Amino acid sequence: MKSLLNQVSWFFSSQLIVVLTPLISIPIIIRLLGIETYGEYSILMAKGALITIIGNYGFDVSAVHWFRREYLIKKLFINIQALKVTIVTASALLYICVNYFFTEVNINDILLVLLCLFQVLFPNWYYLSRRKAKTIALFGYMNKLLFLTLILLLYFAKGTAEIKYVIISSLFPSIVIVCIANYIELKKLRVGFNCLDLKLAKLLLKDSLHFFMSRVAIMSYSNLNVIVLSYFVNNVYVGWYSIAEKLYQAIQLLYRPLVNAIYPFFSKGVDLKMYWLLFLSLNVINILGVIFCYSFAKEIIYSYRQNIMM
Repeated sequence: MKSLLNQVSWFFSSQLIVVLTPLISIPIIIRLLGIETYGEYSILMAKGALITIIGNYGFDVSAVHWFRREYLIKKLFINIQALKVTIVTASALLYICVNYFFTEVNINDILLVLLCLFQVLFPNWYYLSRRKAKTIALFGYMNKLLFLTLILLLYFAKGTAEIKYVIISSLFPSIVIVCIANYIELKKLRVGFNCLDLKLAKLLLKDSLHFFMSRVAIMSYSNLNVIVLSYFVNNVYVGWYSIAEKLYQAIQLLYRPLVNAIYPFFSKGVDLKMYWLLFLSLNVINILGVIFCYSFAKEIIYSYRQNIMM
């Protein structure tokens, strides 16, 4: 129980940063880009989110039970990372080709593809499987603080900016944390390319397929909303809708730490007493949270809208 609470606390603290970051960064980005260009930026990020979902291929969930086999850890790390590189590269190339033939490929598309690649390469699945919530939290702090620092520097230095500079502000922190995380784990595990195993890779792909399909079904609809909307209204409306959706997603993200901590815990066995304790306590917290948000919804929305319009 103590171990689980420790995991939840670290995951919750890291997720709190993830939730707070858009609340701080969105008003700044809107002032840098303007609401219409922010709508264009939102469409681009929605496309990037789809590439990232495909690139992750459900390994964040499926890899957990594979780590019961301690003798496979080295092979699992290098094979899953290699599979993720292959999948996200194929997805990115498809995206570039579609853009090339139907619209055009510009610097924003190239930067978006690079951002997706580095986001996918962060070994989040490995840290989840090894119950390293503290490590995930620390890298999350580093990523978001670097991003906010770059956005603020951009705002105070230029006042206005193009989309490519905002994407670079996300890309640079991703490159830094991915390089550090992979270097540490590769050195610690002493993994080389000799650990690549085609048979194991096929098993991993087959095992993760149903997780991948469920993740695509659940997450793609929220990202497709922005893309589909862009075909019916102009970018100003897309921008405002994207702001509202970001706030909604930020609230949803508060639940993720519980899933990230509880799933590895229960994957090793069933504890009904613990399950019911968590179920009842979380539902009480959830109900109280909903009552609070409903009661002060008007004040919260008005306050945030005023901050954006300043």
